[in-house]
Amino acid sequence: MGSRTFFEQALANFTFEAACGGAIRHLADNGYTLRQIMERLDYPASREQVQNVLLEHLLAGGILLKNEPDFACVGEKPDFILEYGPFGKTSFRLKAPKAASSKPAWRDLPYLPDVLGPLPAFLEQKLSENGVSFSYMSCDFGLHRDDWPSALTGLDERQQDYINGIPWEPVCMYHRLTPRMREILTQLYKEGVYSGSCFFLKTGEKLIL
Repeated sequence: MGSRTFFEQALANFTFEAACGGAIRHLADNGYTLRQIMERLDYPASREQVQNVLLEHLLAGGILLKNEPDFACVGEKPDFILEYGPFGKTSFRLKAPKAASSKPAWRDLPYLPDVLGPLPAFLEQKLSENGVSFSYMSCDFGLHRDDWPSALTGLDERQQDYINGIPWEPVCMYHRLTPRMREILTQLYKEGVYSGSCFFLKTGEKLIL
């Protein structure tokens, strides 16, 4: 009986993945929220099923992290340096990436509006220096589920849908500072309901809000 149950569950998982696993990941990559994804699926998937695929996809892509950001988490890729020989001949030399275990020596940077200027402009500057892939914000949504209704009222419907659609674990997690999350962070900070940090790996700065 146990073997049969295992087989049936494995078959159900395979059917679900074949029917809509790829579609869920594709829609997520195109910015759709959980609710919007479910509205566009032809397969009768449950909210929990879709959430599980979404969470796995966000974690696998480094968009969402369970641990404080470092270079291993973001998978820094090697790049090449253009060099010129003695007679003007050009060549490319592989530049070694930082070690996978490399952790930035964070420099704490308390956010002082009078010194650093408006938050949106400052975040734009840091993103320009570091790139979106190397910029994260801490998220404690999973630790304060009971406070969500009041804390998220300052967000628009699509922003609320995005936050509510992620099955946040009851720990501090870290989300890549994408354009949408930057807008969410700015609005939550403006409403006085965000307390956390932004991490900029290339410049080694930890912005404390």
